[in-house]
Amino acid sequence: MSAGRAAENSAIIDRYLSELDGCLVVPRRYRRRVLAEVADHLIEVAEANQAGTGTDNSIADAVRRFGAADRLAAEINAGWASARARRAPGFAFLAGAGVLAGAMAGLPARAASGPAGQATVAVVATVALLALQLAVVAGAVAALKVLARRSSPLLAPSDRMLAWRAARLSVAATAVAGAGLLGVATLEAHQSGNGADRVVAAALGMLAVLVLTASAIRRPRPATEPGPGGLSADPAAGLEAMGGAGGAVERLARLAERAVALTRRWPGPATALLAGFCAAGSYAHAESTRPASLLAAAVEATAVVVFARVFGPTLELREGPSSDLSPSPIDRD
Repeated sequence: MSAGRAAENSAIIDRYLSELDGCLVVPRRYRRRVLAEVADHLIEVAEANQAGTGTDNSIADAVRRFGAADRLAAEINAGWASARARRAPGFAFLAGAGVLAGAMAGLPARAASGPAGQATVAVVATVALLALQLAVVAGAVAALKVLARRSSPLLAPSDRMLAWRAARLSVAATAVAGAGLLGVATLEAHQSGNGADRVVAAALGMLAVLVLTASAIRRPRPATEPGPGGLSADPAAGLEAMGGAGGAVERLARLAERAVALTRRWPGPATALLAGFCAAGSYAHAESTRPASLLAAAVEATAVVVFARVFGPTLELREGPSSDLSPSPIDRD
């Protein structure tokens, strides 16, 4: 092969890699690996052609086999985004576990004394408990969406968006719960006169877990999806065409999705039923007088209704402006 032909092949490869690099929206390390693998393959083809053992008429044929750079990049971007979305629920629950562990380590053994201290602790603890409940629900929504598409090679854009949205809401609610638990620990340490060092250590531990988790589940930059013929065809439709194939966990998750669909169809009765159930549980477990137990039940029921109205659309548990593909406030960086 002449030097001119080799230079031409090198220019074709460089141009294709440059176009691919410009369309990729993946982390730097993964980007370098993708570009290196594509470059290695094209260089091998060029060397085989130069030695007269290749099957391609030209390096341009090999480039065409890869497909348009923007389409290949879209498939790679979708695969990377799907992989990150599948990990998001795990990170959300990891944040919750870290916050609870920090709270257990930071709470002094002796409770706050005095009516004023007990009332303040009760209010702060209630806020923390409600935030923790919201975190669990949001994390469960994210996990349900991921598990229901467990056997799909890619997640549809709407599924990825919901997984990210729910996981980020879960971490945000966990942060509020952590702040409330730290508030309880601070009040009790102040009343008991000891345990301040444990509260500081717990606060630093919670902050580290939340910062690391929030960084891990940052929503990727939006990218153009592959066309209908690409790898990103709707996974849900693919599963339906396969007759609902998948393992037991995936089938159970899809069954739970059908139950969630009922709450979207009848949001009022579903919210009322859940509010009543939570209120009854709060009343039964309240270790206080009857008026205080009734107040706890009323607060729990009110919180369920408010959360359903405010966060239901974000979690796609009811109709709302956040249930489509437009970004919600949770999605904006």
